[in-house]
Amino acid sequence: MYNLFKSRFFLIYFNLLCFFIATFLYVENVDAYTTFTYTEKEEVNVTYNEYFTFGGDTIGLRVTRQKNDTCLEPEITLRLLGSIGNVTKVTLNYEIPEFNFCVQNYHSSTLSLHQLDNKHLIATYLDTDDFTTFIRKGIVFTLDGEVVGDSITLTPEMSSQINSYNDLTGHFLGRNGFLFITSYNEKNFIAWTQLSQFDQYGNFQILRNGTLNEENTQANVFPTVDGSFALAYVANHTYSTDNISVAMFVDPQWTVQVSFLRLEANIFTPSFLLYQTELRLTSISINTCFSFYDTLGYGCLLQFSSDTSGTPTMVIQISFLSSGAITDITNMHQFLNDSSPVTTIYPLFYGGYLVMLSKPNQTSPYIEGVIYDVNRARNSTLNFPNNVPITYVSGIFGNYSFWSLSNSTTKNWTIVTTELPRFLPEQGYLNTKVVTTYPAINDTVQSGTKTINITFTDTIKFSTSFISIIKYDDTGELFRQFVFANTRYCRVLEDNKTVSITVLNSTFDQPGAYYVQVEDNFVVDYILEEPMHGIVDHRWYFNTIQLTTENLQGTQIYKNSNHSERNDFYDFLLTALSIITPIDSSRLSPIYGFQFQTDAPSEQILLSVKILAGNASQITVKKAADNIDELIRNKDISTIGTMPPTSYLDDTYGFSISPNFWDKYKVQLIGVLLGFVVIVGIYLFARRAYPSGNNLAIFQFVIIIVDFVFDVLFIKFNGKDVPRLYLPSVIILTASSGINIFLASFIIARENHVNLDFHQWFARYGRICSFFTVLSTADIEALNILSSKFAGLDFLSAVYSEQAQKWLFWGSVAGLLIEDVPQLIVQVIYRLNVITWDIVPFVVIFSGAIIVFVKLLEKIFFAIQVCKKPRHQLAPTHYLNEEHIIAYPDYRMPAKEVDQSESDTVVMTETDSNTVI
Repeated sequence: MYNLFKSRFFLIYFNLLCFFIATFLYVENVDAYTTFTYTEKEEVNVTYNEYFTFGGDTIGLRVTRQKNDTCLEPEITLRLLGSIGNVTKVTLNYEIPEFNFCVQNYHSSTLSLHQLDNKHLIATYLDTDDFTTFIRKGIVFTLDGEVVGDSITLTPEMSSQINSYNDLTGHFLGRNGFLFITSYNEKNFIAWTQLSQFDQYGNFQILRNGTLNEENTQANVFPTVDGSFALAYVANHTYSTDNISVAMFVDPQWTVQVSFLRLEANIFTPSFLLYQTELRLTSISINTCFSFYDTLGYGCLLQFSSDTSGTPTMVIQISFLSSGAITDITNMHQFLNDSSPVTTIYPLFYGGYLVMLSKPNQTSPYIEGVIYDVNRARNSTLNFPNNVPITYVSGIFGNYSFWSLSNSTTKNWTIVTTELPRFLPEQGYLNTKVVTTYPAINDTVQSGTKTINITFTDTIKFSTSFISIIKYDDTGELFRQFVFANTRYCRVLEDNKTVSITVLNSTFDQPGAYYVQVEDNFVVDYILEEPMHGIVDHRWYFNTIQLTTENLQGTQIYKNSNHSERNDFYDFLLTALSIITPIDSSRLSPIYGFQFQTDAPSEQILLSVKILAGNASQITVKKAADNIDELIRNKDISTIGTMPPTSYLDDTYGFSISPNFWDKYKVQLIGVLLGFVVIVGIYLFARRAYPSGNNLAIFQFVIIIVDFVFDVLFIKFNGKDVPRLYLPSVIILTASSGINIFLASFIIARENHVNLDFHQWFARYGRICSFFTVLSTADIEALNILSSKFAGLDFLSAVYSEQAQKWLFWGSVAGLLIEDVPQLIVQVIYRLNVITWDIVPFVVIFSGAIIVFVKLLEKIFFAIQVCKKPRHQLAPTHYLNEEHIIAYPDYRMPAKEVDQSESDTVVMTETDSNTVI
């Protein structure tokens, strides 16, 4: 019992010890700092109200030089300070009207800089022709000083008497551009214009605009988590002297309200009341508004002044949701237990606040940074050195360190940085609401990974934003896929906290480094429906290891291009595919040419690309084809759909490997082979039954039928694959069929009229004759089958006259020249110009080649026979493989040299040249 108590006591003691150790290690005082001082070659003044943070580790400061008492030198110059202490000078070489660099009587400043993203700034200024009306314009430039867009009109003309201010706000992670506001008239009504993201030329588009007709003394624009904007403003309600006693105690004199821009409705929402007071103050100002990181919603810092000096006498923070619900109101002076003016408050990524207090009565420093934890308990102060004066110009780097600008001299300025504490557990995503992900940060997964997961601290549901998956290396970044919430690719798992996202097979097909960027407002809180922050770029990173038709628009572009342009189109297509996939460009080669897809709902063409085999470290041809196919079929969320010419590819067709002809049609080909075996069996049976007959007629019969049927099928289903061959195919078939049926009808009619033997045969087998007459539409030689004596059948033992045989011969020659050879040429041209080849063209070209070959041999053999023998020794016959022995029915028996060996058939041996067969 004692041992059990001892062990339990030790366990409790050990747990408490670990808890205190973890607590003191987790919340630590900030006592480390670094300083960096830069000396200018000329005297400059750092403009404190224009400073920027780029990419989380670079500070941008505007520096100016004084020209005279009221004007600055007409130039825009920046200093970019990197996290490792390097300084880059940036000068904008662009001529801006010089009055913008001078203090005007109607405005303190008419030139201002605003950050658009991590690579671009916009300088806004006034332009005028007569100094009675003005237009605010903008110029976009890069951090290298390169101008990418100039003279961009931001507002319409406005009077010089307008008390205007401008606040251009960008939301870097959003897709909804920038908001520009201008106050007008004596009541400071607000006109707003939303501008699109600028293109590669620096141009904007005006997406929407409107007005907010609310009287105010100050307004503050801030980006919202859902990618839109909000506007908080202060209104002062004045009252007459007669009503002052009533108004002061009944109606509020000051109100602070907020309105959210609803992009889908193109309006600001009705204003929500954030704060009101009946106190007779001289001013209320909005210091800043922001979104929280460790909780949901937004906060605004309000400063109150009750004397003419404008010194803040009270500072409060108001916390609220996008629905307008107030969640907290905090008197910061009571909270801080310090009466010093609050210059700004930074909500920290990992919980708590950094409060900047102004200490003007102290010699040094000018401000003091106080850190409070999530429970509003004072944790520590920023340990700035006493010998370096600090200003309120400050910010937070992406590496979670705080920076501030020292009060500089005319030639020197100093940056001080220090680390910030972390109060909430966080796994490296710069978002305390994210518990874990799959893959984890810096994890290594197989390239065949099909899903990625994100687990949040709270229950969530999908919103309207998206995630992006990017591959990166030393050469740059390559976008691989984006996935919108509320699509079939995303689902919330059973715990209602985990999001599972299905990715394309091709997304992680290449080994290397990837990161996933989760846009703000990808999910919202399940209960409050408040947008939640996402994961910024290069935070969720990991590694992978290795274990096409065109749409209608592309078709028109391709059709209207010449030969050279089509080749260029192919080259551009292959280059784009090699970048997007990525497949080494040396493995992709064009197969120039195209084929119309006749079974598509609209006119489309097929293109062919050859993928060469790679080495052992590269993906296989099939894998590469599957990846391209998946990207095309999902081009609404893949890079395929973002740029021409790949955006022209049809997502309903995709990209497939041309199948091996045998693999695709082996069932049909086996059927043909079995049919051929059956025909050979019939031939052998017929030859055994009647050796002297032309038993090869069975092959002739089958080939004629197959050739004609597939000729018709080819025109119907494949004739327009190569449009220029359609009309010739129709003309050849129609003309030859017309000639054949006319000649066949003429021969049968004449033989029935002048040939007694044929007439007697026709009387018995007229229907058979009619069938073969119709069949001769396909080939005139179908009539020869009637006289073939196949298997000794009477109904195939017609007797033609010599003249009829001549017409059949020359009709066959005409058919060879008019139909068979031209059709074979058409089929060869077709084969050389198509991408895919199915069973119908195969049968047509195969049967056509056999017919041409057999007919040529037959005609050549006949010509040789004619040349070898004198004409009086030749008996005209259409049997080229017989010894001129003709069988007659027993009703027609010659009287010469009768052989009585057969009772039913009388055989006459040809003895002289006068015998007519």
